Amino acid sequence: MLICRDLSLPNVPWDCPDSSTGANEQRFVDILNDHFLIQHKSSPKRGNNVLDLVISSVPDQAPPKLQRFVYDYARGDFDGLRSSFEAVNLSNTISTGTFDIDRDWYSWKGTFLAGVADYIAKKKLKGRNPVPWINGPLLTLIKKKESLRKKLRLAPSSFLKAKFKDLRSKVKRMLLEARDSFLTGMESQLKCNPKRFWSTLKLKSKHRGIPEVISMATGPSSDPAADGRRIQASSPTEIVDLFNRYFVSVFTSDPVTCKSVDEEDAGLNVDLTLLDLTLTVSQVLDVLANLDAIEKRWIKCVRKAENEPNYGMAQMDGQLEEVIGNKLELAGPLIDSYLKEIGKCIASKLNRSKATGLVNPVVLFFPWAVFRHVLTLVRGYSGNVTLAHSRLSITITERRSLVKLFSPSRFSGENFIAHGHFKKVPSKSGNKLLSVFNGRSLVVVTRNTPFKMDYYMKTERLTVTFYVQHYTKNDFPVDTSLQALMNRPEE
Repeated sequence: MLICRDLSLPNVPWDCPDSSTGANEQRFVDILNDHFLIQHKSSPKRGNNVLDLVISSVPDQAPPKLQRFVYDYARGDFDGLRSSFEAVNLSNTISTGTFDIDRDWYSWKGTFLAGVADYIAKKKLKGRNPVPWINGPLLTLIKKKESLRKKLRLAPSSFLKAKFKDLRSKVKRMLLEARDSFLTGMESQLKCNPKRFWSTLKLKSKHRGIPEVISMATGPSSDPAADGRRIQASSPTEIVDLFNRYFVSVFTSDPVTCKSVDEEDAGLNVDLTLLDLTLTVSQVLDVLANLDAIEKRWIKCVRKAENEPNYGMAQMDGQLEEVIGNKLELAGPLIDSYLKEIGKCIASKLNRSKATGLVNPVVLFFPWAVFRHVLTLVRGYSGNVTLAHSRLSITITERRSLVKLFSPSRFSGENFIAHGHFKKVPSKSGNKLLSVFNGRSLVVVTRNTPFKMDYYMKTERLTVTFYVQHYTKNDFPVDTSLQALMNRPEE
C-alpha cells in the first residue's frame, strides 16, 4: 500500500515521530503506528516542515537474512532429554482449574520445545542452490586463494604473485576434476538414484519448475467425443480462472451421476427470512457462557469502550496478541526476527551458570523503522517509555510484561529469559551418565531490578541491560544480595 498526500502537519519531527506535539499530530502518528505504516520522506519542503508525505506499508529496511536451522537428532542426548522431562513433569503445564485448551497447548508446547532445545543439537542448512561437486578440501583451497588475493592487493610482490598464480591454476584443475568425477558418478548411479540427476539438471536449467501452460479436459474421460478437447491457459489470470472452473466442477457435481448439486437440491424450497428467526434470552445467555477466551476478550474490550471499540493491546493476553500479529504478514515476522536476535544475546548470558546480578549490557543494531513497532508492543505490555534528547529509554518493571514480549510462541517454543541447568551423574549401575536437574537461571524483573532498553536514534543502536539470578535445584537463590535488592520495598 502506498499513500502520497500533502498534509499540513508541521509539528511532527519525522526523525522521532513519537515526540510529536499537538493533538492532531499525535493522533496521526498513533494511527500510523496502529496500522504499521511508515512515512519515508524526511527532507523539508517549506522551511523546516515536511508536508508532502509518502506513507507505505513496506519498511525502508530489508529484513535480515535468516539462517535456517534444523534439529540434528544424530547428535542428540535423548537420555538427558528424558531425564529433564521427568524432572519438569509436563503434566503440570496443564491447568486444572480452568479448561482453556489454547493456553494449555501453548504452555505445554513452550515447555517441551525448551527442553528439546537444551538437549538436541541444531545444524545450519546450506543454501538451496549449492554447487554439488565442491567438497571440503576444494572449498578450503578456494578460501586460501581469496585470502592470498587480498594480501596481494594490499602488498604486491613477485613472490605473492607467483604463489597466487600457482594456487589459482591448482583450484581450476581441481574444479574440473571434481566436476568430471561428480558427473561420472551420477551417470553410473542414474537408475538407482535418479533424484540426483534431476536436481543437478534443475540447478543448471534456467526454466522454472512450474509449467507455463496448464490445460483441463472439457468432459469426462468416459465420453469418446471429448477426447483431445482441452482448455489451455497461459497467463496468470487464465490459469486462476481455469483452476476456479476445475474446483467448481469437482465440488458442485456428483462424480458418478455428473448431476449438479444445485439441481439435486432444487426440490428443497426453503423460504427462510430473518424475520423467521427467534432467539430467547436463555439461548443467548447459553452461547455467551460458552465463549472461548479470545471471544470473551473482544466482547469485553468492545463493551467497555466509550465511543468506539478499543483494539489496543494493553489488556490482551499473549494468545490474542499472537493471533493479531499473525495477520501482519510483513511487519510481524520482521519484528519477531529482531526480537529473536535480542533473545539470543540474553540466552547466551543465561547459559553461564555462575553469572548473576547485573550482567554486561547487550549492544545491537536496530533500525528505527522496526524499533518504532517494538515501542507499540512495549506500551501495550505496560512498559514505560521516556525520551531524552535523541535517546529512547524503555523500562519494564514486571516480569509478566517481559514474558509476553519474549513469549516462546513467537520463536517456535524457544525460551530466551529462562534456562535450566543439568549436571552429569553416574547411574546406579555405573554403565552410563544421567543428566540431573541442577538449578535454573532467570532474568529477574522488579522495580529495583528493571529490564531496560536504551535506543539511540542517531546511531540506531540498542543497549539492553538486565539482571540474572541463579537458583539451586531446591529453588533457593544463589546471589543473596541480589535477592535482597529484589525484595526491598519501593522507596
